[in-house]
Amino acid sequence: MNILNNIEASILLFLQQIRNPITDPIMTVFSVLGNFGLIWIIIAVILLLRKKTRRHGIQLALCLVASLIINNLILKNLVARPRPFTEIEGLTVMLSQHLADAGSWSFPSGHAGSSFAAAWSLNCSFAKKARWSWIVAALIAFSRSYIGVHYLSDIIGGAFFGTVAAILAVMLWRRLTPAAEKLNII
Repeated sequence: MNILNNIEASILLFLQQIRNPITDPIMTVFSVLGNFGLIWIIIAVILLLRKKTRRHGIQLALCLVASLIINNLILKNLVARPRPFTEIEGLTVMLSQHLADAGSWSFPSGHAGSSFAAAWSLNCSFAKKARWSWIVAALIAFSRSYIGVHYLSDIIGGAFFGTVAAILAVMLWRRLTPAAEKLNII
């Protein structure tokens, strides 16, 4: 485990060295877009507003809740991995400590989890029209390592468990859809 920690620390310190005035604001914007899954929640609300897309909005919301439960409520507390900027000497965070979630655990990344859960849901609903969501999810996830608040394995774990949560939520929603139609919810 020590070798992996050293490799990950080296990667984060390398990312810190290549920060620059062009990519820094871009990565900050993507990181902030992922705060609280906000961009994905906004998309879910927009989908919920129209009867034609309501079923997709409900599915997206279920995927986000499933990712929140698995990643943020269960795994973060189970693993209890400290944030890299509290462990790696010389690593600085691009965001203020308040925005960097210094008080929460690092593994898995909630930003990556919600983003990949949302991308899975959107691609199940809209296929080719939603391919952009994978790119946004990857940029949000990568931005968290770029700014120094997550190890790379946090990102990979968040993306993996967020996708698993979404797969399970989509399966559940597909079983519940006929009942929701009968109740005139969708």
